[in-house]
Amino acid sequence: MTFLRKYSDVRAWLRHLARASIHSGVTAVLATFGTNAAENLAPVAFKDLGMDARQMCAAFLIAAFAEALRQIQQATAETKPPFAR
Repeated sequence: MTFLRKYSDVRAWLRHLARASIHSGVTAVLATFGTNAAENLAPVAFKDLGMDARQMCAAFLIAAFAEALRQIQQATAETKPPFAR
């Protein structure tokens, strides 16, 4: 039963999702600031490079989902080598 518990523990899933959301939110904000700064450096070369609010929200959601999957995968990984007895 403890084997299945690590896969069905809702509190662990929510904890990893919260951690992933914070990390992804910071990443999305930094990406928005970076692209908008690059757009303002050279107006002709980087025209329309900056992200707007919709694109920032989409970047946040994609990064949060990918990070949550990665966190859950690490939390449920096997701790012993596959051929150990």
